[in-house]
Amino acid sequence: MKILIYSPLFFPSIGGTETIAGIFADEFISAGHKVRLVTYTPTEMPDTFKFEVIRNPSKLKLLKLVKWCHLCFHITISLKGLWPLFFFKRTLAISHQTWTPQKSIIGKMKHWVFKRAINIANSQVIASHIKAKTYIVHNAYQDTIFRKIPEINRTKEIAFLGRLVSDKGCEILLRAMAILKEKGIVFSSTIIGNGDQEDKLKYISSQLLLDEQVVFVGQKTGDELNLLLNQHFIIAIPSKWEEPFGIVALEGLAAGCLPIVSQRGGLMEAIGNHGLSFPNGDHEALANCLEKVIVDAALRETLMVGVDQHLESYKPKVIAKKYLDIFRQFI
Repeated sequence: MKILIYSPLFFPSIGGTETIAGIFADEFISAGHKVRLVTYTPTEMPDTFKFEVIRNPSKLKLLKLVKWCHLCFHITISLKGLWPLFFFKRTLAISHQTWTPQKSIIGKMKHWVFKRAINIANSQVIASHIKAKTYIVHNAYQDTIFRKIPEINRTKEIAFLGRLVSDKGCEILLRAMAILKEKGIVFSSTIIGNGDQEDKLKYISSQLLLDEQVVFVGQKTGDELNLLLNQHFIIAIPSKWEEPFGIVALEGLAAGCLPIVSQRGGLMEAIGNHGLSFPNGDHEALANCLEKVIVDAALRETLMVGVDQHLESYKPKVIAKKYLDIFRQFI
């Protein structure tokens, strides 16, 4: 099968969409298919992927790429990449990685397209708002990178991993830490990531007298990130918004961190029974969850029982096979 992956965001940009696009491309090739990936993310570095990456294609080039493929596969829908399908009848598949509101004209157009495409949602909550037949296949995590390192001592309590923007809720974690500090429960927290809220978050940390507990280490990736996660007991994912799924929760679990996540959205689908949850935006509830798992090592161990078996369902080969099995029904 010739598969054209259309992912407007891709490496060197970092995020869930970019990660899943790379995983699909690698696994589809490993399964014997031909893959090309179109993106509008520029880079000054040469591409060294196993698949061809076409960056910022001209209209003529995009038309030729769609003519070449059997299946046009969008990682989240992009109307910008649909027009060649009016000239060449090709199967369209969409991996729904986030919400698609219907209020705008563009949103209504996208939902019109859904009724004429293969729809695969990364969680039940995302599938529930698509008014067309939708398969549910959760996202994969990079199992070659994220894993437990037994020889590493876990000497730190909390890791936060994500973009430092309002929606990701790092401020919620800081305010929860301040509540526990007043109760005499003092622990360390490592903030991993960058974003336009970084200076504000550092100011809030200082105002809450948390400077000796909180360290901002910037963006980390690959083995360096896995090594850092392996030094922590817990990963906090206090998103204010409803996360569509949350690969970061799987990455934390794979590195041996117990997740504490916000309830609304797809994060709870990702962690299963392995972690605690609290209402989105409620720093007092987050403080209660943190207190439970920080003071009770036995609870942490109980919640982590069966994690390896849980993660088997989210390995790239397993997830890619589910996608390919769906594609074959239509090709």
